[in-house]
Amino acid sequence: MTAFDFDSAEHKAYEKTPAAKSIPSPAGIWIAYENQQLAGWYENKELVGGKEYKVLTNKLDENDEKIGIPGALYRQPRILVIGRSPLLYGNDRKVIGVWRSSDGLDKNAYKFGRRYMVIFVDAQNQPLHIAPVQITAWGVFQVSFDQQLMAFRETCEQAYASFQGKHHQPKNLLWHSMWVFCPTLKTEKREKGGQTSNACVCTGYEKPTALNWESYCIGKKPIAQEIALVHNSICDWWKKGLPKNNLPEVATSHALDRNQLMMESQRLIEALGWKDEKGKQFLIDNYGKKGRQSLTNEEFANFVNKLQSMQANYDDEVGYWEDVPS
Repeated sequence: MTAFDFDSAEHKAYEKTPAAKSIPSPAGIWIAYENQQLAGWYENKELVGGKEYKVLTNKLDENDEKIGIPGALYRQPRILVIGRSPLLYGNDRKVIGVWRSSDGLDKNAYKFGRRYMVIFVDAQNQPLHIAPVQITAWGVFQVSFDQQLMAFRETCEQAYASFQGKHHQPKNLLWHSMWVFCPTLKTEKREKGGQTSNACVCTGYEKPTALNWESYCIGKKPIAQEIALVHNSICDWWKKGLPKNNLPEVATSHALDRNQLMMESQRLIEALGWKDEKGKQFLIDNYGKKGRQSLTNEEFANFVNKLQSMQANYDDEVGYWEDVPS
């Protein structure tokens, strides 16, 4: 156990949430130096795994040239994803709230995204900073990033189960926070409204196996305790700035009663167009069980999460948005 350091910088209170975002070209995750400072980046670690990169703004200097914001660009990021929000919607570059199809809103009138809370790590899987960093992902990047993240989590479960010689079982969010996600980011052309633009697209990830899983997992390392503390301390982090009347009445981790889980899973199954046999086979392949009633509460919540991740996304917006300070 790590000794408690009363004078540690880790006890600093952070009023602002450090933020990072995707860059279409060159494809990568970019964070301003100012946000690195907010996140408590360790000295001389600012460019570990990344390179210096300026993002141009629409503001002009005295020479009528665009002002650039200095920061670090991670083309091949290594991150611990310790938080994932529900699906959000917004417009005018601002998050409005949590998307719920039951609200009856016109999905074509909004953009969709998610917030992720991450910790950047080096090649040895050691954290590069103290406070977690929020990535607000929209459009093509959000869709592709989330799909690959969910696939990565299942790969981790399978790799570790194979290593143990046990049957694959779904794990909780804290367990998944201990795995280093290394997404493959590429620049691809996307067209909308007759215009073609560059988009940052997540096309894959480095895959842990039964042989190399320790290269991607910190779960048995001393640092795991600190990551667990951070993970457990960021409850409701994604709700910042959202109108209170738009927040869901139930926990987004699907801490619902089984009747609600049954209704939600049935709605998602119907949206996928699955027949009974396909649904049963999915349960057998993933949980070794033939029916939803046989699932444990944790398995049922995981099942609903998987169904949500497979839903068609109607947003083909290019690039990303930023939250506008209120």
